[in-house]
Amino acid sequence: MSLLPANFPVGQLSPAGVSKLEWFYRNHVEAYYTEYKFGHFLMAGYAAVPALLTPELLYKTWQNFNAYRWQGAPASIHPIAVSDILLSPLCNEVGYELYEMDQEIKLAMLEWLTIIENDKKTLWSKRGIHTIGSIAGFIHDYHSLPNSGQVRWGKTYTEWQEVDALSYLDPELAASRLLKTMTEQSAGKQEMELLRTLEQFIKTQQKLNRIHPGNRRPANAFNQNIDQLE
Repeated sequence: MSLLPANFPVGQLSPAGVSKLEWFYRNHVEAYYTEYKFGHFLMAGYAAVPALLTPELLYKTWQNFNAYRWQGAPASIHPIAVSDILLSPLCNEVGYELYEMDQEIKLAMLEWLTIIENDKKTLWSKRGIHTIGSIAGFIHDYHSLPNSGQVRWGKTYTEWQEVDALSYLDPELAASRLLKTMTEQSAGKQEMELLRTLEQFIKTQQKLNRIHPGNRRPANAFNQNIDQLE
C-alpha cells in the first residue's frame, strides 16, 4: 500500500516515480510531521505548475501560497520546503540554479491538484488548497516583471515560462503563440531552438490531457495547431 494520500493518482506513475514520491513523503512529511505537517507535499504540488523552477520563483510562490488548513486549524508551509523540493529526487537541475520537475511526477502532481479542486465532498475541499489557475496566474504575472531568471536566462526563459503559465489559463492562445514561434524557427532553420519548442509543445499537450479529463478542447487546441505546422 502506498504512503501517498488516498486521492493521489499513484496508478499513473512508474515504480521509479512512486519510489521518488514516497521517499519525499517519508522524509519531509512523516519524519517531520510535528514541524511541517502536510506542507512540503502541498508545496511540491504547487512547484509542478511552472515549466521551470528557480529558487527565487519557488520562494515567491511560497510567499503567496503558503497558507492552508490542517485538522481544522490554520497552517502554513515551512519556508525550508523550497530548498528541500529543489534538492530532492523530484527535480533535476538543468542549469545553474535552474530546475525542472520530473515530467511524470509533474503530471501526477497536477492531476492530484485537479482532483482536489473538483472535490466538493471530502475533507480535502475544506483544506484551503490553492488552485492550479491561481498559481498559474501568479507565475504569468511574475514573469511579466523583472526577475532573476530573466536576467540570467534571457528572453527565451521568460517566453517559455509565460506561455506555459498561459496554457493553463488560455490554452488556445498559448498554442497559437507556440505555433508562431515554431514557424519562425523553422523558417530561420533554427533547428535546436525548434526542437526545444516542440518539446515544450508536447509536454503541454500531455499536461492538458491530465488536468482536463473528459474535456478534449484544451488539448485539441494544440493538436490543431501542430497540424498547421506539418
